[in-house]
Amino acid sequence: MPNPSPVPSPTTLRWPHCGRDTTPEDPVGCRGVHVPGHTTCLAHLDATDRDAYLDGLAPGSDIDHRGTRFTAPLLRALLDALRDAATEQVRFGDAQFQSATFEGDAGFRSVTFHGDAIFGSATFERAARFGSATFEDDVRFGSATFQGSAGFRLATFKGDAWFGSAIFHRGAQLGSATFHAGAQFGSATSNGGAGFDTTTFHGDAGFGLAAFHSDARFGSVTFHGGAYFVSATFHSEAQFGSATVHGEAQFSSATFHGSALFVSSTFRGGARFESAAFERAACFGLRRADGTSQPCCHRALTVRPSARSLPPAVQRHPMNPSPSPGTLRSAPPASATSPRRKTRSHGLLPSPEDLRRLPYCLERVRDRHADWPSSHPSGL
Repeated sequence: MPNPSPVPSPTTLRWPHCGRDTTPEDPVGCRGVHVPGHTTCLAHLDATDRDAYLDGLAPGSDIDHRGTRFTAPLLRALLDALRDAATEQVRFGDAQFQSATFEGDAGFRSVTFHGDAIFGSATFERAARFGSATFEDDVRFGSATFQGSAGFRLATFKGDAWFGSAIFHRGAQLGSATFHAGAQFGSATSNGGAGFDTTTFHGDAGFGLAAFHSDARFGSVTFHGGAYFVSATFHSEAQFGSATVHGEAQFSSATFHGSALFVSSTFRGGARFESAAFERAACFGLRRADGTSQPCCHRALTVRPSARSLPPAVQRHPMNPSPSPGTLRSAPPASATSPRRKTRSHGLLPSPEDLRRLPYCLERVRDRHADWPSSHPSGL
């Protein structure tokens, strides 16, 4: 999914802007784009001209209000102008709110965006409510700032969804949302709880370099494509219980400062945890022969690639309890011709039998190592 264009600096706005309310500290003034046929933005139009503009809109109209500051009454008036009288549903065509500011609650619940919905670098000073909204085309919230709660529960994203570098000061709730194409949350920051419970991703989902400062909940989430959490940081609990990933799951170089719970998770396309650090409890589900599972927990783990690029060794932490018998097999002793191996000889290396029972098969190696069993039950 292509990166959205960066927001222009105040002195290089790419749209004709209002310019009202300039000060010595802010010589640019209001950044709101001109309303068609006028030289001011929607917020600074006089009442007569504003009413005439809104009267000219219809459900499904394209709108452009980049840089505009919306009070709660002004946003409500715009939504009412786009409301279908028969269904009471608000419908946008293309909606451009890039760099806009929403002073009150932004109530977009159950709204349908038939075209692109652009909220890049927008600021939501209070709650942003997009629950049950439908985005028929691409949507961009890249670098947006959510100062209040951000709600997208049950929202439907039919095009690419871009939340890269967005900041959620009070968390983000996207539980039961459906992403039909790519979803990008790379470098996003969530200071409150992040809820993705029972969310469905049909395309690839990227969370690389994302930072979760409170609980991150991905319980029962389904990734039909890849799930990429490379270098993500989880400062509190990370909950992936009963998650299903049909594509590749990438947690390489991720850091888990709180508990990491992967019990009953399923990684059908394999999972990679190279160089991941688990500073507190790390719980995975061990599968018994009868198909039932049992949690396998460790106090702290550091996962590093082994010298032969076999599945990564799980390094023992001084605070670790001893692993359960048969859970992980000790790595073979280092040989004289393999000095690098000696530094990892105290690690624990999963055997093929271990990998059959563990839900994280960490590397595809069959094609590169003749000694790796071709009949490995994990399908590597």
